[in-house]
Amino acid sequence: ATAAVAMMTSLASAAPTIDNWKPPSEATIADTESKSFDYDWESLSFPPPKGEAGTKDWTKLSPQGKTWRFNLREAGKKAAELDTLVRSSLKSQGWEVLTPSSTIVARRAVGTKTEWFKGSPFNDYVGCVVVLEIDPPHALTLVEPKAAIETFGDTDDFPYLSHFPGAKLLKTQASVTDTFIGSASGVKPETVAGPPTVTKFYQLGPGYAPLELVTLYKAALEKTGWTVVHTAIGGDGLVVAHYAKNGRDIFAYIHDGSIKVADVGAQNEAKKLADALDKDGHIAIYGIYFDVDKDVLKPESETALKHIQDLLTKNPKLSLEIQGHTDDTGDAAHNQTLSDDRAASVKKWLIEKGIATARMKTKGYGATKPIGDNKTVEGRAKNRRVELAKI
Repeated sequence: ATAAVAMMTSLASAAPTIDNWKPPSEATIADTESKSFDYDWESLSFPPPKGEAGTKDWTKLSPQGKTWRFNLREAGKKAAELDTLVRSSLKSQGWEVLTPSSTIVARRAVGTKTEWFKGSPFNDYVGCVVVLEIDPPHALTLVEPKAAIETFGDTDDFPYLSHFPGAKLLKTQASVTDTFIGSASGVKPETVAGPPTVTKFYQLGPGYAPLELVTLYKAALEKTGWTVVHTAIGGDGLVVAHYAKNGRDIFAYIHDGSIKVADVGAQNEAKKLADALDKDGHIAIYGIYFDVDKDVLKPESETALKHIQDLLTKNPKLSLEIQGHTDDTGDAAHNQTLSDDRAASVKKWLIEKGIATARMKTKGYGATKPIGDNKTVEGRAKNRRVELAKI
């Protein structure tokens, strides 16, 4: 057992509780296969103790905290032999073994915390996970986007999206063609954010765990007024969020070592709209959101609508045709009616804000004037739009 203890001791700095668990027989931890995570999780399933509620149903938990993953190896031992050895070793060290057979699940108290063990025996090794339940080891504080659009450089974080603790900014990349899905998984039709986008790439520090990234950003974003529309945790971490308050309309896509932003509201500023109309005579407006297959404006449309109001207020001689456009999904007649009604809803909102009716007319074009490929998600999203045209 000397080699086994030595292997255990070598993990002491990363795994302060594992080194106290003496491996069974001559088993050793395969050091090259061991991994430590500051904050990770594991799914566990075990029958509840007798006398507790729901004794017919298995308890399913996903404890989160300091996590170690490793393989416990012993040459020449079959899975059944290793199962017996590991269960015996766990019990001798004060663990409560919760499963009678198959996957080994055990727990024990470590001070005021609970530590969990999960082991899957195979021939000559056991795949092991140990989780010590703790709060996230890092902290993340964000500031809410301001009413005035912030300025920042290539070597700066986004003013309202700080980097993950310990990360180092590597580069900033702007794109006039890039997009990303800004809606929850499975939601139809999808919301596509951008173009343009700005992406900041970071080098993550040691001990990074996708679960902690999702946990920290979700809490910090919601605290500063963002709506978190989608998260995913696997081999990587993903958070998609939307900020539609304070006169702003921003989408964020946070994925491991990158943060991508599409500032929709910034693209709709009155001066930019006026310049585009002078140059091209028309402009597509994104950031006007409707209920699915309806002409009902969503509250988060207000930022884009206020920019149009501002445009018309600052340019009193300007008259506009407000155009509704759809993708080619569904019946052509229905799309025509929908595009008519959506354009009318925008006009109605502007009239209620004091813009003269005579300065605006509306027209729906259905799916007859696509600007994107209707065979792709991004193309269909571009085609679902409101346009302004000078008249």
